[in-house]
Amino acid sequence: MDRASALRQLPAVYARALRLRDLGVDDDRVAQFLDIPAESIPALFRIAEAKLMEISEPLGQGTALEGYRDRAPPREGDGRVS
Repeated sequence: MDRASALRQLPAVYARALRLRDLGVDDDRVAQFLDIPAESIPALFRIAEAKLMEISEPLGQGTALEGYRDRAPPREGDGRVS
């Protein structure tokens, strides 16, 4: 599935955020447009991209998220040592 088709299947807030980012809008302006705290933008983009990958290639049909945890930076409490 192409990106445009997948974006149309996302919940509106995630699709809007990704479209704005694709247009080069900076994170603060995305937050302002969506009326959410700027601190929420990185998490919003991570969630939106994960949802987009799942729509594009569902886990049962491929490995869209396979290896994601290994590429993601370590987070406090996840049991990994940096």
